[in-house]
Amino acid sequence: MKFKDINFKKYIDVVRNRLISFLRADKKNQIIFMAIFVVILIGAYKLFLSDNFDTNIFDDDNKEKNVKQEVILAIDNVRTLNPIVSHDKGVYQITPLIFDSLFTLDENMTPQPLMVDSYTLDGTTLNIKLKNMKDHNNENITAEDVVNTFKAIKNSANNSLYFDRVSGIKSISGSGSELKVEFLDKKVNLTSLTFPVLGFGNNSSFRDGINSDIKLKVAGTGRYVIKSFNESKGLKLEPFDAYHEGKAKNSIEVNITNGYENNVKLVETSGISVLYTEDINIKSNLRNKDAEVKSIVSNDVEIIWFNNNNEFLKDYNFRSAIANAIDIDSIINDDYAETIKGTAGIFKKGYMTSDKTKRTSEYDLAVAKKDLKKAGYKDLDGDGVVDKKDKKSDKKISSRLNLLVANDNFNRLEVADRIKKDFNSIGVDINIVSVSKDVYLNNLKNKNFDICIGGISLGEKMDITEYFYSRGENNIANINNKKIDENLDKFNSETDIKKCRQYVQAINDEIEKNRSIYCIGYKKYGIVKSPVIRGDINSTISNIYKGIETWYCEYDLNKTTEDENKDK
Repeated sequence: MKFKDINFKKYIDVVRNRLISFLRADKKNQIIFMAIFVVILIGAYKLFLSDNFDTNIFDDDNKEKNVKQEVILAIDNVRTLNPIVSHDKGVYQITPLIFDSLFTLDENMTPQPLMVDSYTLDGTTLNIKLKNMKDHNNENITAEDVVNTFKAIKNSANNSLYFDRVSGIKSISGSGSELKVEFLDKKVNLTSLTFPVLGFGNNSSFRDGINSDIKLKVAGTGRYVIKSFNESKGLKLEPFDAYHEGKAKNSIEVNITNGYENNVKLVETSGISVLYTEDINIKSNLRNKDAEVKSIVSNDVEIIWFNNNNEFLKDYNFRSAIANAIDIDSIINDDYAETIKGTAGIFKKGYMTSDKTKRTSEYDLAVAKKDLKKAGYKDLDGDGVVDKKDKKSDKKISSRLNLLVANDNFNRLEVADRIKKDFNSIGVDINIVSVSKDVYLNNLKNKNFDICIGGISLGEKMDITEYFYSRGENNIANINNKKIDENLDKFNSETDIKKCRQYVQAINDEIEKNRSIYCIGYKKYGIVKSPVIRGDINSTISNIYKGIETWYCEYDLNKTTEDENKDK
């Protein structure tokens, strides 16, 4: 029975009459009545606390509300729910709801134990004791489950989103609650252990749809269990009663929808509770202003690369000059319309709590000109371009550089125009080379540029090694810095979080101090909240639906059909 079905006037009259009778009753009747009254109160209390109880309540404005302990999500297509082989972004995002991992990443991208009770490191061997946990078939989760999951990822022949994550792991072995992880040399990283763990029990039975690409009969290990799954409609998730971190308070419906624009309309009209989007302009595109957007700082970073082998840019003072001629505030606020979170160094602010790095260069054209003088550059022929004489040939060398940019990225083209203007004002001539994406990528691969504007995606591991290590595979900036190499080696061989923070800070400081690149910042994506969603949205780029177990929806029952049609 719901509140709207209760006759409150009748109920109050009954309570009043019972109280009068109570006051007039003898002592024996008073005791009996009191016992009955206590039983009624306990029953009502349990009713209110029931997990899926839909209630109508009254807020401060006396508007009747309907509270539902159900959250509606949306994903595009689902080819398989098997997280090991799925490449569907939507499946990747809901996987943490169904499958736990040994470690999880907090808001600072710092690994924290999830299925792990304790761990110790001995060289490159990590010894783990698992928590006492159950899978969705109520069987004990053991080290064998982790071993089998690891083997399945390794055997996926690079056909898994988690293959790169475990690339630094040599082997995983163990039994019962004891687990041993052998890392390759200089590859010790707890983030490697954030892959989903599948439950392999003798009696496991999981919907066939999850096994469409590789033959696995597995059970979930996470906070929610799959109640039903339809390849064309979606799936329903219910709280797992025996979850080791506590049972969720709600259920989840995941609808399979087609088209981003349709999803935006649905979230505005509360057909979807929350929607993850990488549309950096989503705030300005929403028509229903009651739908809110929570920004999420991604792992996609925008960078101005300097080719450190260039005859001009290999000079520190020259790099310092052009760094001081970059108007970063205008770039972030105007060219990227505040869809970028600025940062110093390469790691984003807050990563491993590395937030002490400050920019060594500030937009100051007067300082930039002084730096050019320190580098020995001045305008020798009055053409507005600073020059330098070659010591061997005594020939004049004019500071003319090519700036490479892909012509399919409007924001980067805007940045290129701004940089050209400011660099010209200090006497550095810039020629913008705007090319197709394919030509752009080929030039980067061959390091055929002086300066370029681009971006990289660092993923869950935030691994910059291939870009900044002296012998890195994608070290397009030709950076050769022993201090960066040493700290990267230490960072990649360490599990102690405090030491990791020190190495991250040292790398960040060295990159910023050396001015080998100019980091613009990290792209901001978003979670769009429908007008009815309630609860704290704690989403991070590594866990889009973090905290979802406390979310619920509150609908206004006094809203007329006419109002609803207006929203649609």
